[in-house]
Amino acid sequence: MFEKLQGLLGKESVEESVSPADIARDINALHQSMDEMKQYSLDTMTWLADEQERLEEEGETEIAEELDDLMLYVQTVFLRIEYGDQSVRPDAEEKIEEAGESVDDVLEAANDSEGSE
Repeated sequence: MFEKLQGLLGKESVEESVSPADIARDINALHQSMDEMKQYSLDTMTWLADEQERLEEEGETEIAEELDDLMLYVQTVFLRIEYGDQSVRPDAEEKIEEAGESVDDVLEAANDSEGSE
């Protein structure tokens, strides 16, 4: 286990020391990256929803429908960050429905939080 952690932290060998501060710094950087990815997912879902609406208005329904799969894929990234890997497991669909986290729900919640800031 310790060797795996050493590898994740970019240490060459177990002899190299890893301080708690090193671990805390790396974990903090990981959390920041996750926050950035979560925001990127929200921004991407918003853009895709807007683009889908535009395409439907222009009569490009076939292309607009193809965006559904892409939106679902991006939503999966968001849900994994928000709820962990449980959100992409076999019974995840039921859990997501219970949580009310459709693409529209996620976008609405994001817009509500931006409006309250």
